[in-house]
Amino acid sequence: TVGAALEQFYIWDMVVHRWDIARATGLDAGLTDAEIDEMEQGADSFGDALYMDGICRPGVTAPSGAGRLEQVLARLGRVA
Repeated sequence: TVGAALEQFYIWDMVVHRWDIARATGLDAGLTDAEIDEMEQGADSFGDALYMDGICRPGVTAPSGAGRLEQVLARLGRVA
């Protein structure tokens, strides 16, 4: 439904931006496994549109040995 799609997007958006704000202020975002799941599922649902202007930058390479969160963030064009 339209409502479910909006809910999925805005939850995803808030979780991702929570990490952005925490990073910018030197804090730990404290993301749970469930929230990292949301980040992965949201990114999957966008497909190639994930990298359209205003959504996410192109993905970057995660460092060797990166954990799950770092891998997801790299996919979203962010460096942990």
